[in-house]
Amino acid sequence: GDKQRVAWIPPMNFTFVSGNSFACANFTNAVANSMIDKTELVNLIEQVKQEKKWPSKEPAWIIGRKAILLPLNKEIVNLIAFRSLLVFDVRGVYDYKYAGRVGEQVKKEFALFEDSEMVVQDYETINWNSEEFDLLIIGHLEEISRRVGKDLMRTVLAKARECNKYIFSFSSLSSYTDILEGYEDHYYYPHIDQKYILERRFGKLHEITSPVIAVVGTSSKQGKFTVQLALRKKFMERGFKVGQIGTEPGSVCYGMDYTFPCGYSANISTSGKENIQIVNEMIHQIDLSKADICIIGSQSNTVPFSNENLVMFPVLQTEFLMGSMPDLFVLCVNPHDDLDYICRSIFSCFFLVSVHLA
Repeated sequence: GDKQRVAWIPPMNFTFVSGNSFACANFTNAVANSMIDKTELVNLIEQVKQEKKWPSKEPAWIIGRKAILLPLNKEIVNLIAFRSLLVFDVRGVYDYKYAGRVGEQVKKEFALFEDSEMVVQDYETINWNSEEFDLLIIGHLEEISRRVGKDLMRTVLAKARECNKYIFSFSSLSSYTDILEGYEDHYYYPHIDQKYILERRFGKLHEITSPVIAVVGTSSKQGKFTVQLALRKKFMERGFKVGQIGTEPGSVCYGMDYTFPCGYSANISTSGKENIQIVNEMIHQIDLSKADICIIGSQSNTVPFSNENLVMFPVLQTEFLMGSMPDLFVLCVNPHDDLDYICRSIFSCFFLVSVHLA
């Protein structure tokens, strides 16, 4: 469909045009030449038709399992706070003695939307051979591993594999292939890579028909994911079919359709227009499922608070929002936010797409 020189009616004789109609003529010419040259026509057509299959929702094996959670951090607390939304059953929550939370009730440590009498148990007391659990949900262990000077993830993975437990990790497991080789059907961590890029799309994007609500903010640690979960719960209680893309690593634990893990310890190897296409395809797949509404949520800030460091620029967040093209933004703000900064965040939503702001 790119611009090309073609014969035209007099007096121009030749002109430059573009469009699928002219591209079709060129392709027909290529097919005709292949027939003249006695090239296998079937191979030519199959080559053009060939396209990567869009990755299925992963992992299917998480549904209906009996899980224990480790350790007790912000992401794990969300799992406990919204247990009614989870696709598996939580049988216990564990932490390391170094954290100082063993023996405490979770609800005393964190404010929960759903009341829970769960008590934090010591990691050392896990009965790995027990049939009481078959799935291990592992939150981020990087910080506590640095504190104690041990690679706690390596120890946990080795034990889980030895006892044939399924593993869902919030952090990347790409550094532990020596332990997990041959165990691919039993572990998963959210990540976006080249398998999500469909070929021969020529830059085309799907037009989205489902209404899309985006939860964004002015900084991190505002409860944006909690807002998304609360919206999901309320819409589902009212009988809506909800499609959803989460940016937290535990998103699929709640039955969300896809994860675009662009937050803490982001596992995304694609960039720029690739991410826009990937997110657009995710929303299109939700469209095909005939969802009544789609909820998405970004990470951290929407516009740079300052330009003193590259970390201030929300590049991934912008790509994510451009791919989803929301119809409505819910902006989370802090009491201490400068009014000018809030206004810039609002204007960025308007400049990105024509939307309403709640």
